[in-house]
Amino acid sequence: MSEKVGVKFSLWDGQIHGTNLEVIPQKKLVQEWYSSDDPDHVTKVTFTLTHKDGCTALYLKHEGVREKNYDSIDKGWDDYYLGEIKKLLEKK
Repeated sequence: MSEKVGVKFSLWDGQIHGTNLEVIPQKKLVQEWYSSDDPDHVTKVTFTLTHKDGCTALYLKHEGVREKNYDSIDKGWDDYYLGEIKKLLEKK
């Protein structure tokens, strides 16, 4: 994924795609997201990293999710994105 604002991205063979809106390396990433579940509706995802006492915390905010898609998107974050990152880090 690019560290440049305005760059388009695609994940999972295009199931998720969008554009980087704000990038502060190692601190914050804001993206507009479109999903195959609701292809005409844009949402906004913000990832914020904080560092304190040798630890890093990730804060995730996903705005604009329609109620009808909430459960599947919430589960998707755990199963395919954050859950996979957690598994990767636990192996180290």
